[in-house]
Amino acid sequence: STLTKLKQHSEACFVQDLLQDAEARLATVKASADEVERRAPSKTTDAVEAATALNKWEKSIQTVMLSISSNRSEMSLKRLGLQRMKSDGAVQAVEALNGTISEMEGLNKRLTEVRSKAAEDRRRLFQRPGKPASSTQANDSMDAE
Repeated sequence: STLTKLKQHSEACFVQDLLQDAEARLATVKASADEVERRAPSKTTDAVEAATALNKWEKSIQTVMLSISSNRSEMSLKRLGLQRMKSDGAVQAVEALNGTISEMEGLNKRLTEVRSKAAEDRRRLFQRPGKPASSTQANDSMDAE
């Protein structure tokens, strides 16, 4: 019937728009993640410049991670909506969204490693010359007493 055809066409358009949106979101967060990795601060001897550059980089990493998390959550909600639909197109779209969500999780994991590197760079930057980081922390707590 015409109503059934109209419903099928409407569902197909909805699924296609959703998948295009998911692809665009994934491309955007991938580009952002790549950019933040490329913007790692160069090594400088000036501690103030290095600290400022590290702060900016860490904020950029955090911003991209929040964007990934937000997009991943939205894709998860859209996936739930698709799971209520019974068409073959919806089933395929759920599988495609699962892949998109998985890629976003991989990006987030990669940026977690980058953030750990930034934290390590920060520890090295503020470490007292000639002292390992753990003894520096112990000395700092002794100095506070």
